[in-house]
Amino acid sequence: MREGGPADGLARVPRILCVGAYERDNFGDLLFQLITAQYLDGADVVFAAPFSSDMTELIGIHVPAYGPLLESERFDAVWTVGGEVGGVGIDYAYRTKHGDDAHRDFVAKTPDERRAILAAEQGAVPVESPYLPRASAYAPNVNAAVVVNSVGLAGVRGLPPVRKAGVLGVLREATRIAVRDQRSSEALRDEGIEHRLEPDLVHSIAVTRPLPDRVRGDYVLLQASAAHVRGYGVDGFARAIIDSPVLREHPVRLFTAGTAPGHDSFEVYERVRDLVREADPARRIEISRTTDPWARVDEIASAKLWIGSSLHGRIISCAYGVPRVSFARPKVDDYARTWDDEMPWGIDHGGMDAAASRALELPADDRGADLGKRAHENALSAVEHVREWAASGPPPDRAEAIIGVRNEQWSRLTIELARADAARKAAQAPAPAAKPALTAKPGLARRLRRRAGRVVRRVRALLRSG
Repeated sequence: MREGGPADGLARVPRILCVGAYERDNFGDLLFQLITAQYLDGADVVFAAPFSSDMTELIGIHVPAYGPLLESERFDAVWTVGGEVGGVGIDYAYRTKHGDDAHRDFVAKTPDERRAILAAEQGAVPVESPYLPRASAYAPNVNAAVVVNSVGLAGVRGLPPVRKAGVLGVLREATRIAVRDQRSSEALRDEGIEHRLEPDLVHSIAVTRPLPDRVRGDYVLLQASAAHVRGYGVDGFARAIIDSPVLREHPVRLFTAGTAPGHDSFEVYERVRDLVREADPARRIEISRTTDPWARVDEIASAKLWIGSSLHGRIISCAYGVPRVSFARPKVDDYARTWDDEMPWGIDHGGMDAAASRALELPADDRGADLGKRAHENALSAVEHVREWAASGPPPDRAEAIIGVRNEQWSRLTIELARADAARKAAQAPAPAAKPALTAKPGLARRLRRRAGRVVRRVRALLRSG
């Protein structure tokens, strides 16, 4: 962070646990770690993830699992650094960290075996949402500030009832939330959860890492996840490149925005490149092999045009004024619709040439600079929130607020389980009948109330001990 940044001159250096998906090679998540670290320079920060991982090669740190840390150590704040976290489940986090083979073995095991595997890596407290830890579930951290920054949460709406109640409960315990797209904001607004709508943190590189004036390159960066390419068909994707007059005029670099499972694939790119060269041996097409996050940033910043499915490829292009085109993808569409709707988005490979031509014709604007300033100010505000919390401690009503959230969560679960029970009985009925009101079976309701009471008493005990 620059001199005079928000972490300078603190009355007490805050201890912060940052949680993110940087335990694997995914471009945007690695940037969340690197950029958040700049804003928290001077604080005592631990960058953790659902699963431990050695990431020294890409970002220079070993990433521990956060569960055991929260069980044994005290932090002033627990900070989710960003990403599409609302609908993400533990299966997805396990697969993208451990790989497809390990994930297949994991899902083939019994529920008890899976719980034991997760507990061995994540600690005794079950993880409700992999990138949204519930700080109050850990005795040393019941009074920690909870920052959820630069996230997408629209996926919460589609969760099954029990998971949805849990994630919303975590969010209601947060002390500061900033979402990055309008649909996420609407999801929280509908639930009455206080938040702010701000551009993605990565936009701040327009302020914190301005690039010197340079002659822009003539190459086009083309990126698509392996799933996107296979969805279009490798042959069809290659044919769209071959038939594009715009891409015929410029060298094409196939760019990876992450090589973790479920992301981009050098092998798929090699097949695309070979098909293009077979059809047109003179075509200038190659694969960019860099995996260093800052080298990837610089490659985008110097491009003639960006085309891709990566959200942060689009964001960096916007930050540095590079014309950009995005393939259809819900989180990218949501983001472009909210902040960057003029440059083409929501296309498929068949519309790539027309969209590329339009992007190159659009006049340059200062949207990237404006979004960068706003993202920068939001990051400073989040740090100031943690600074004040560390200096003054939690507000007097923090304990009661957490207990209220837990009570509300259990009330919601009681209703949802009653609905599920009624739906099950209706499905099993031998013949159609008038549907009774969705009320809980008395025995079920009693059991749930007793369970809720035990949880509330446990929370109160943790809060008193904290």
